[in-house]
Amino acid sequence: MSLANPNRVEDHDVVQYLLGAAPEEQTELLDRLSVSDDDFARRLAVVEDDLVDAYVRGELSGETLERFRSFYLSSPLRREKVRFAEALLPLADSRAPAPVVPTRRVVLPFRRPLAAAAACLVLAAGVYWTFVNSHPAPHVQPNRAAAPPPAVSSTPAPLANILVVLPPPTRGASSLPVVGLTSDASSVTFRLELEANDSPSYRAALQDLATNQIVWQGDNAPTVIEQGVPAVVLNLPAKLLQYRAYSLNLAGVTPSGATETIGSYAFRVAAK
Repeated sequence: MSLANPNRVEDHDVVQYLLGAAPEEQTELLDRLSVSDDDFARRLAVVEDDLVDAYVRGELSGETLERFRSFYLSSPLRREKVRFAEALLPLADSRAPAPVVPTRRVVLPFRRPLAAAAACLVLAAGVYWTFVNSHPAPHVQPNRAAAPPPAVSSTPAPLANILVVLPPPTRGASSLPVVGLTSDASSVTFRLELEANDSPSYRAALQDLATNQIVWQGDNAPTVIEQGVPAVVLNLPAKLLQYRAYSLNLAGVTPSGATETIGSYAFRVAAK
């Protein structure tokens, strides 16, 4: 691996980095590149998709498999990425590959020509009804303004707001909650339930699980208590959300400004 030229970073080195097995100097370098170099960040996402794909297909073995289980799966966000890939695996296998224009792709030693997690997200929108019928969406309640009585009027109907209640993150969740996004939705209000309201303020970030990019973040999120359950309330523009998987990462902020991770509330957006 060349420390001076990120284009010469070997695929094996990227896999070792994702598995927490890279040397310290190399890990620090790739940490910096993942933030400062867009080309490397895209390549990192491709290699990670291939790695997750190989795991859900049972193609990893030996030390690579052990590192994946002990290090990669220690992250809640990465566990959700794996669960989502597992849920969409039957769909990827049932579809014949469509012709594509050849592009430069990073090829892992264990890679096979099939849809990785990012490609599965593209397919997911087309088969939403099949998937959601077997995975009902918990805690999602549309909250629309009352429709006016029929009348001859040029005033447009009010845009809808969607209310989504997400329980505290737990390990071992079998599927992601589905948020049904209507075409007329103007905003989505998330109520993130807490096990305990013990922080003076909260910081939240919306992360795209397909690209690992942060698409929104905010401080001083307000809290409410409903039926004895404390929750952080976030009101996001609907235009931020596409038909894919996301995670709302929540942290408590102390009076000194230090942060303490509370959890990641993962969900999937689909058309309604």
